[in-house]
Amino acid sequence: GCCQNSGCQPQKEKGIMNIPLDDPEANRAAAKIQAGVRGHMTRKKLKLEDKDREERERRNKRERTEKSDDEIQHHFFHC
Repeated sequence: GCCQNSGCQPQKEKGIMNIPLDDPEANRAAAKIQAGVRGHMTRKKLKLEDKDREERERRNKRERTEKSDDEIQHHFFHC
């Protein structure tokens, strides 16, 4: 038991928040919280990937424009 009293029940194992680890309601709540956090992290990752992709597209477009400008200048000044 948990103490010297003869009528005392053994304590259930509890997690860090002092919640019984075998509590079905607590487990359901934890699963919902974990799913929400995973969703948040996934959306954040996708947003960063989109931002990176957009930056690469802008850079490529800028490089193509500069290349076209160089070709036009070459044509007018060297041909």
